[in-house]
Amino acid sequence: MAGVVPDARTMSKKSTEQFHGYKNHANVNRETKLIAAGEITSAQVHDSRIPVDVLQSPAMDGADVYADSVYRSHTQKENLIAIGHKSHIHEKGARNYPLTAAQKQSSKERSQARAG
Repeated sequence: MAGVVPDARTMSKKSTEQFHGYKNHANVNRETKLIAAGEITSAQVHDSRIPVDVLQSPAMDGADVYADSVYRSHTQKENLIAIGHKSHIHEKGARNYPLTAAQKQSSKERSQARAG
């Protein structure tokens, strides 16, 4: 296979497309637009499995943390609070427990803040 990196892995998306390679996970300072912490993983590693120090960068003490719902867990929230961060990680629904209208609105506002 030409153009394939041997240590990269394949990850499928929606069971129709195959991606081969890596994913970048970055902690970006909203004010400076500089990367404070980062991690590169193979494509097969689930986003929730990245090291916690990417989200909990000590260079960002007391910062607001915005992230996709895949990074949300009770432990993650406790860890962020313990080091002085404020969690704005999206909430996630579950089977038979969809997000409420208020949760959807909150996620929309968080997305706008992340994109800003």
